[in-house]
Amino acid sequence: MKLSQFHLSTLFFVASLFVTPTTSQAFISDHHTFTATQSRDWGLNTNSRWDAEASSDFITYQRPIAWENKWLRSQKTFDLSVGSISSKQFLNYQRLKLNQALSEKLEFRFLYLVEGDFEQDRRHMPLELKYNLNSNIAVSIFGSPALNKSEDDLGLSLYLTPSEEWEYRASLVWADYDRNKRNLSTEEWSKAPLGATLSVQYLSTETTDDFFKAEAHWERPSQKTNLSAVTEDLAYESVSMMGWKTRTNGRGFGARALYDRAFASNQAANRSRKRSLNQIEYAFIMGPHVVRPGLYFFYRENRSGSDQVITKEILPTVWMQFLPKGRSWGAGTPSLGYDATVFQEKHQASSDRNLEHRLNLKYDMRFNKSGELALLFTFDLDRFGSGETWEGGAGQFRLDF
Repeated sequence: MKLSQFHLSTLFFVASLFVTPTTSQAFISDHHTFTATQSRDWGLNTNSRWDAEASSDFITYQRPIAWENKWLRSQKTFDLSVGSISSKQFLNYQRLKLNQALSEKLEFRFLYLVEGDFEQDRRHMPLELKYNLNSNIAVSIFGSPALNKSEDDLGLSLYLTPSEEWEYRASLVWADYDRNKRNLSTEEWSKAPLGATLSVQYLSTETTDDFFKAEAHWERPSQKTNLSAVTEDLAYESVSMMGWKTRTNGRGFGARALYDRAFASNQAANRSRKRSLNQIEYAFIMGPHVVRPGLYFFYRENRSGSDQVITKEILPTVWMQFLPKGRSWGAGTPSLGYDATVFQEKHQASSDRNLEHRLNLKYDMRFNKSGELALLFTFDLDRFGSGETWEGGAGQFRLDF
């Protein structure tokens, strides 16, 4: 690793740890703006459905860190995680990536991205053409076409690849760039959304398990109008990082630090949200098993007018992965997990504290030709033996083409 590359990656890492607590589940930011694609008010309302059990669902159903690495390394891949988070809703994370070289210098890229939970419900489908100027520099143009031309996005990216392991990217995206001229409604942007993203990516060539990705995303304040009357002011920014480093004797260390900050103001109220989701995970060999202890810290601050809700959570977890067993279709690996949630929610006039315990079962299936399928089952240890012991479950699947 060159010294300059080390300094730049360290800068991103430090920024992700010390920025004002601000993102949620990592959603690729290069191709869109949150202010233009906001849905369900970004979860900015103080009566959020996030409670002591929601975070346990989130950490159990989120993609494994190893899948993030596989996503970055694959040219054609798909993965999903779908799990029950209430009697009426599923957590729904899906993404598809198709990269195909058209010539020695030109490459076509397609993404389909879905992220749905208690705090967001977003779908995005950017198309990109990337042109390699030389072995170290590339440029691209991308966009997201929609039925209504007023919702089309357009963007540009610059790629710097100083070595096989490192890639730096800078992107600008103009969201709803033609809304004011090609709109079926009277709603317009007096200050249109503009997003900027800087990212750094490291994929080790010594081992396929080690990786690092950091991203800083900023959107200038935007303003909506209807018949020239201001209806809403919006702003958004985020910082995120994730990575994994293998050690000797089957040990490894991983982390995810995800932050965001959102603001929306209209005639009803000024609303804002800050989130900080942090994860550390360790893996080691114990006899024939792999043990993965982890620790999560979640912070949420929601404001709406004079109302404020602050939520703090600490979630220690541990998973034990048993020996895989060969099958005619591939191999199956059972795992047993436990997590606890120390939950505190504070309102201006009241506060609530809670402690939750959960048992998790997981069965991973790796197929002979391609693909991985994981089935997860969760049980509430605080209600064990009652009719409410069963909490729910999830299915996770990934495939390389």
